[in-house]
Amino acid sequence: MIYFLVTQKHGYTMRSFINFWAKELAHRIKVVSYEYLIHAKSLKYGTYIFSDIERLTPEQAKILTEIWEDLASVQKGVRLLNHPTLSFRRYGLLHTLHEKGFNNYNIYRLTECRMPKKFPVFLRSENDHKGSLTPLLKTPEALSSAIEEISQEHSLEDKVMIEFCNTTDSNGIFRKYSAYIVGERIFPQHMMFGREWMLKSVENLAKKKAALYEERNYLRNFPHQHQLKEVFQLAGINYGRVDYGLLDEKPQVWEINTNPALMNISSDVPKCSSTRTQFVQQMISALEAVDCEDDTKTRISIKAKIPKVKKTSSVFKTLLSFVIAFTQDRYYHVRQSRVPRAMGTIKYILFLLRKRKRFKLLRKPFVN
Repeated sequence: MIYFLVTQKHGYTMRSFINFWAKELAHRIKVVSYEYLIHAKSLKYGTYIFSDIERLTPEQAKILTEIWEDLASVQKGVRLLNHPTLSFRRYGLLHTLHEKGFNNYNIYRLTECRMPKKFPVFLRSENDHKGSLTPLLKTPEALSSAIEEISQEHSLEDKVMIEFCNTTDSNGIFRKYSAYIVGERIFPQHMMFGREWMLKSVENLAKKKAALYEERNYLRNFPHQHQLKEVFQLAGINYGRVDYGLLDEKPQVWEINTNPALMNISSDVPKCSSTRTQFVQQMISALEAVDCEDDTKTRISIKAKIPKVKKTSSVFKTLLSFVIAFTQDRYYHVRQSRVPRAMGTIKYILFLLRKRKRFKLLRKPFVN
């Protein structure tokens, strides 16, 4: 059994993949929220994937490290992927890759109060996946102005400054490559194309014949596998997706997401399905390969100390969070399909009622 560990609000990545693309894994993978896990006094044998580590709070990471150590103390029947604190997050990854000579650009925390060695730069949050907070900042004056503007509304504690690495070709086209690691297996997912330097949307996937040919060639040959293996080993990550570009045929790593969206959250066949079918099969095979047979009779005792909650309001919030996590873990299909349909129906009925009311007002005769 595989236990996919994730923050409460972001369990849709694996759940949607299983529901829409890999239903045969439903009996082998159980999505468990960290909010639920930290209250467990014992756990079953199996494979534990610590995903979403970028979003963990320091308090959560500390407790989960103790749980990780309890699980690691078992000699057989347990396999662990990623570490809550030792696996690199964005800053540690990009800073180390620059120091080791992998990346041609560097990253700085704003709290370091350092000027970058080269411009342009951009600002973003350290641990989310929402992209840049600013356009490219080409001068020290523009940088200072952007920092001052952000500081008025947000804390600078989790903000970083990243040197821009220009990976465009002669036609001004950016390419973003994406590849996964699951256990010991590394395989590509897709390529994105566009004239914008921040490529985030699947709408930028290969569409033209030349781009499709280039993407298929990348998926077939996967020329950067050995370099990426070194990156994953250096980062201490064995489940996640790496996004990168190429500069002089050398990979430039943008990030490693430990809880990426595996596929489109849709039951429809997406565009470029011929290339994506291969990825789905590779992902299913890789997950099956890391699966451990769990011992249903015995359980692993968890000795991690959970901070005591004293205030009644805090106890209620903790209990409510536990109930929500429990419900979402077990009744995800309700939240994923029935609730949106019900909300859509209610909104449509309200729309008809308002429309009918406006129609009646129009028909009402004018009285002087």
